[in-house]
Amino acid sequence: MNRFVSSILCAVFGGAAVWLLLRATAEPVLPATFERPAEVVSEHVDPIVETLVDLDSDPVPSDYDDEVERLDLEDPNGAPRPGPVLTVVDTGANGQPVPAAEVFYAVRESAHEANGDRPLQHVAELPVRYGVKATTDGEGRVRLPPIRGPVLVVARKDGQFGFRVIGPHHAEEERLGLVTDETLRIAILDDESGEGVRDVPVGIFERDGRRMRRRLRVLSDEAGKVVIPHFQLHREKLRAQGSEFVAAVLAPFA
Repeated sequence: MNRFVSSILCAVFGGAAVWLLLRATAEPVLPATFERPAEVVSEHVDPIVETLVDLDSDPVPSDYDDEVERLDLEDPNGAPRPGPVLTVVDTGANGQPVPAAEVFYAVRESAHEANGDRPLQHVAELPVRYGVKATTDGEGRVRLPPIRGPVLVVARKDGQFGFRVIGPHHAEEERLGLVTDETLRIAILDDESGEGVRDVPVGIFERDGRRMRRRLRVLSDEAGKVVIPHFQLHREKLRAQGSEFVAAVLAPFA
């Protein structure tokens, strides 16, 4: 029996459901946010997932010298250079500070080592899993510890989040903007029986002209469902690059 697989994509933006067609494009959005409800993290993430996010926002040059690093990260008296003051702001409220926001931070390399082969849809999950938790004060601020390598930082409050990478050459004050989280829900159904189809690969791509790069590949679960939390994180770079975002079922079925 020939089987035709249909897909329904539902993106949740601030509690409102919006139905999308396959291979629909999405407009770029403001800087990404993050929250990780454990129950929506798929255990069917393909182990051959490509790099999920480009972390070169604060690259370390190939000729970077350890001695230079030590000098840069210490004051003249030899004490460690203080970490930055992070201010969490609401990008939808004219940049107003967000008090009592949860902040998670973790050294990038250490967090990846701790995660091992555990399924991971986006590196923004790592600070919540393995990082240190803090809370912003009444002015939306929190002091981070001295930073000697790239640190993953997440902030969240009331369904909004922000994610960024802060490197050792940070300013004395850094900002992290919160925007509304987005969750993409996909159902892969057999067109004849209406039942869910498992192990169908669903991909997230970024496209720039004729070039296309896979950002994520996830397999549908036993009910034919795929849930991709923090959907906007996967297209954060697209806004800066002027690329087109594409969501698509990867494999055809006969």
